[in-house]
Amino acid sequence: MRGCFGLAPHTFAKALLMSLKNVLPGRLGFGTAPLGNMFRAIPDDEARATVEAAWDNGIRFYDTAPF
Repeated sequence: MRGCFGLAPHTFAKALLMSLKNVLPGRLGFGTAPLGNMFRAIPDDEARATVEAAWDNGIRFYDTAPF
């Protein structure tokens, strides 16, 4: 399965998080509401890989509120 820019979802998420980690100061949170099928159906394996990539790159704040 391919996601943004033709990359596998977890690869894109990891690349995005790695680039943000070097640019943004301080802590970064991850808004996870879209992983709960807010805008489109997200397969469980894609959601899991996305959260794992966030965790592996130091994200520890997860916002699950839909709005």
